[in-house]
Order: sequence, then structure tokens, then C-alpha cells
Amino acid sequence: MIGKRRSIVLAGFTLAAAALQLVAQAPAPPRQKAWSVRVAESVMHRNPIVFEKWDYTAGLVLLAIERIGVSTRDARYSAYIKRSVDSLVRPDGRIATYSAQEYNLDQINEGRALFALSDRTRDARYAKAADALREQLRTHPRTAEGGF
Repeated sequence: MIGKRRSIVLAGFTLAAAALQLVAQAPAPPRQKAWSVRVAESVMHRNPIVFEKWDYTAGLVLLAIERIGVSTRDARYSAYIKRSVDSLVRPDGRIATYSAQEYNLDQINEGRALFALSDRTRDARYAKAADALREQLRTHPRTAEGGF
């Protein structure tokens, strides 16, 4: 499990960096895919869902894949994001493996994937899940300066 987790973390950071460079990247020569696309396809091939737990790294990977999907206009990326999020967001909007009482800010990161899914599908459960994450932020402990 540690090895798989480490592999996903490394792929997430690599993919995020590659996705950020995708827009500025010159067109790839014929028959050669951009590195960001190669990494995304590798992650998707090795992990049918990004991760079996709601967490920061999964959010990072999904955000990068979302950017690649927008840039390439390839529906496979949107389908992967939906499949990954759907594995954890229940029909009533509850998020499996997420506990607001943990007050873990890292768990908020994956919630960014909910916005595009909600807009694209109009499925109310994504908005409910996002509302639950926002509620955590409303009650999250703060420093004397007001930061989380």
C-alpha cells in the first residue's frame, strides 16, 4: 500500500507540473504525445480510479487531468474524473472516507473536482458534497489571525 500511495503521489506532482505546461507547450511532433498526456494516460491505465480514499493527492491528480481534458478536448479525462469521484460520492452527496470532524484541510482539495462535475452533469449530489466541504471550512478551527 505504501508503494502504491507513493507512486500516486509522485505521478500526481509530475502530472500537475506537466498539465501546467501543456498550454504553453509547442505542438508535439506527429505520432508523439505531449508528456502531460503520456503521464495522465499512465495514471489512468494503472489506477482505474485515482485513489480509494478522499484526499489531497487524489485532488491534485484529478485537477491536472481536468486541465489536460479541457486542453485536449478528450472526453476520456472527464470520464476518468467522474468515475473516480463517483467511487466516493454517494447518491445522497455524502463522501466516503471523509470526516468533517477531522478538520483536515487536505481533504478539501479533492472537492475542486466537484465544481466541474456539477456544472457538466447537473447532478445534485456533487453540489451537496461541495456544500459539506464548505461547511467544514465554516467551523474549521482558526488561528488568532483568522487563518486555518
